[in-house]
Amino acid sequence: SWRDGDHDWIPLKKDELQFMIAKNHKLAKEKTIPLSCINEETFIEIYPQKETDNSRCLEKNHIIVQDHFMCRDMISAMAMVEAGLGITIVNGVSTQTLKGDVVFRSIEPKEYVEIGIGKSCSQSVVGITPFLLLLSSENPVSASNAASIRLIPEVVYSRRSAAAVIDPSSIAHNNALHFSVR
Repeated sequence: SWRDGDHDWIPLKKDELQFMIAKNHKLAKEKTIPLSCINEETFIEIYPQKETDNSRCLEKNHIIVQDHFMCRDMISAMAMVEAGLGITIVNGVSTQTLKGDVVFRSIEPKEYVEIGIGKSCSQSVVGITPFLLLLSSENPVSASNAASIRLIPEVVYSRRSAAAVIDPSSIAHNNALHFSVR
């Protein structure tokens, strides 16, 4: 996701942050959950003392977590949530791969982060396709239009002998751009 810094940025998608909650948690039946509930529940902080989308969301909303556990990855956080130790926040794109006894609920008010491609200003980008530039400026990928975008595998970034290639089937299936390195 986007960070301050000296880099070029090509936005691809707005991604909704969501609560991850155990399926049997009292909040699991709710469609949306107020962000303020963090201090009524035990919060599981992922990547403690690092700048993350979660820490930025909490800081933006002036929330200082009182009661919390810490872990260093989302799989551990999911195991802690499943065990009933607390709740956490994850990126919407992560919900597609986190398969456990958990549910994901929208935060109220909704919180979004911008997902994209960043590169150092000092690096040259060889092969940025007109498609990708068009996509970023006129047609950002979103849940509403991802399935309608037709892609041809294109070299997106090339440096030395490696090239990242878009898998065109990935957008229609799960609303995500997948890259393979060749």
